[in-house]
Amino acid sequence: MSASLAVAIAGLAIALGGLIFTWRERENRKREIDLLRRQVEATERRTELEEETHEASRSANVYVKRGGRDGLGWTFDLENGGLASARNVRAWMIRAETGEQVGSAVELGPLAAGERTSERQLHVTLPEDTFSKREPLALMIAWTDARQRERRDDYRIDL
Repeated sequence: MSASLAVAIAGLAIALGGLIFTWRERENRKREIDLLRRQVEATERRTELEEETHEASRSANVYVKRGGRDGLGWTFDLENGGLASARNVRAWMIRAETGEQVGSAVELGPLAAGERTSERQLHVTLPEDTFSKREPLALMIAWTDARQRERRDDYRIDL
């Protein structure tokens, strides 16, 4: 075998070895990038969950525990099911179909997290003709949470 053929074969073997090494390194880099991408996604999910947990801890959720007709109005027992205090809790009746306020609003004040209004029930007085109209009503509840965000919810009432 001539020396030039041996050098050519050796050069080909070195080039082939380089290609194989480069291909393996490329595959390793792909796996490393994929692993890093999954780690970043996991970190983002964990951060989102932490933010949601933090937001929930600053959130109040006032809802009607029970309610019933009482003379010319309705008496309601409210509860704050959130993890934060609800401030400026107020309620008023609205016509369910139009959203028009019926009667006057009632200021309840603050409700601590987990607090229920059983000792200081909310009483909303309605105009006398409301009951004869038999129209669907809703109790609108509004409050401010720890994030200084006003929240609202409604509770439908059938007369």
